[in-house]
Amino acid sequence: VEQTLRFAADDCIGEAAVDADLAQLMRELAGELARPGVRVRYAGPASLSYRCRPLALRRALGNLAENAVRHGTDVTLCASAAEGSSSGNGNDIVLAILDNGPGIPADQLERVFEPFARLDSARCRDTAPGSSPANGGVGLGLGIARTCIEAHGGTLRLTNNATTGLTSTITLPA
Repeated sequence: VEQTLRFAADDCIGEAAVDADLAQLMRELAGELARPGVRVRYAGPASLSYRCRPLALRRALGNLAENAVRHGTDVTLCASAAEGSSSGNGNDIVLAILDNGPGIPADQLERVFEPFARLDSARCRDTAPGSSPANGGVGLGLGIARTCIEAHGGTLRLTNNATTGLTSTITLPA
């Protein structure tokens, strides 16, 4: 497990940083993940340029968005430039993925980032007896997502929404 997460971090760091349009990336993800019975949409600016490792960031966002689609029927991918920044060098980028699924118990919000962590009682699992583990995952996706985000100097935080669902918030430094 440690080697897998280290590989993900090295993979993120090894990719060359280039200017990418995060709004376009989020729109593409929304289009790829939309399916009958699940509404997936993008909310944010038409364009949002950011210097990053786009494949690594796409992997992280993809893992988070796939989880949202697995557990909810209404998913929104949001992007914005935050006012001010933690670094003082411009506007941080904030990406968020909101779903209307069951959420996660508050005391488990950090545990889900641990390798192989899976929740039985909160987020419903698509892995029924005899089905493929790929349907419900094996519990590495959130850890890999966090590793890729942190390799960009960013943070990933999960919070339950006020009524129902979960929000994954990524803050990337300017």
